Amino acid sequence: MPAEKAIVENNIFVKDSNGRVLVNFSKLPETERKNKMRTAIHVLMSIGYEIEYRHDNDKFELKTAYFIGDAIVKKLAPFCEQVAIAGSVRRRAPLVKDIEIVCQPKEAFQDFDLKSAFEYRTAIKDGKRYKQLVLPEGIKLDLFIVRPPAQWGMILAIRTGDAEFSKRLVTNKPWGFLPIGYKVKDGAIWKGDELIETPDEQDVFRICGMNFIYPEDRSNYGHFVG
Repeated sequence: MPAEKAIVENNIFVKDSNGRVLVNFSKLPETERKNKMRTAIHVLMSIGYEIEYRHDNDKFELKTAYFIGDAIVKKLAPFCEQVAIAGSVRRRAPLVKDIEIVCQPKEAFQDFDLKSAFEYRTAIKDGKRYKQLVLPEGIKLDLFIVRPPAQWGMILAIRTGDAEFSKRLVTNKPWGFLPIGYKVKDGAIWKGDELIETPDEQDVFRICGMNFIYPEDRSNYGHFVG
């Protein structure tokens, strides 16, 4: 039977393979962490754990990233009309470098304070429509906030990707998926000056004259579809 893994992240946390925190030294001064972590690793090894090291620039396994992202979705849900994981986690890539979440805040929470919803280590970008945060686990969170005139379906489709697929979604035929005469602006599809509502992803595919493509089938799709 293979040994249980204990993942050391940035010399601050130790987690098991399901993302459960075993050791948390985030509140200790940096000067004390090294010795404390060495002791913790020794104890974990003595009870049969296999130690793996991970740093901010490493990729996370899908199940770990999903576990972290799903917890944030649950914490954001009371503030939002809709909230969902997007990006490579939604496409079920085996390894992911960041977590992308799309949310549509309730009217009463248009300016909600993220600190009241969940913990994060650093805010790299803190705009009204896009926030990039470093989570305590060391992985980055890209949070895309749907505000009018942006449409939920369009933002979710674009932010699910992959990059080439998203590029095709906002590019007119024959090089892209978007019909001639339509354009994407401010997170919405327009026909001239008329905003075309896309409350769901299916609406985006319908406008493009396409059958719905499941997220896990979108990686590399744009590279070979003419």
